Amino acid sequence: MAEQLLLYFDGRCAGQGTTGALATYGWLIQRAGGKVVATGKGVAARGEEATSNVGEYVALIAGLRALLDLGDVQAVEVRGDSQLVIRQVMGQYGCYAPNMIPLHEQARDLARHLLTNGCTVTFRWIPRKENTEADLLSLEAYTEARAQMGSAGGYAGAGDPVAVPLGR
Repeated sequence: MAEQLLLYFDGRCAGQGTTGALATYGWLIQRAGGKVVATGKGVAARGEEATSNVGEYVALIAGLRALLDLGDVQAVEVRGDSQLVIRQVMGQYGCYAPNMIPLHEQARDLARHLLTNGCTVTFRWIPRKENTEADLLSLEAYTEARAQMGSAGGYAGAGDPVAVPLGR
């Protein structure tokens, strides 16, 4: 039986709908036994384009890309606490917001690419309390980006996407 990996993803946004908004994300891949294989975090968007859904989708996309980079992934369960994103990617809900459609399509394309490579991909909504590690990564990205903005008098690139492989 193929080893199953778990991808957890989460996004957040503070100041949504304002010019000072900041959306960040975090994701982690772990083996079914709990060993973390890789993590990532970063800034998803700033300003009026920043929303929590943008953060969620960017987290999912970054995590799916990391799975593809691992190569030879045979089974993955994708877990997130955004019911909207999970259900949109599964095709249970439509995605109609113009700014979300490209992110939705990109996430579905990456999932299809995994399927084409022989990987079994399932999506599952989980309660926020079961997504604490990805949530902490998105919070770290937010804290780092805000600290960088404060010390530099503006955004200086802290929190841009960073993937940290932790070994196999």
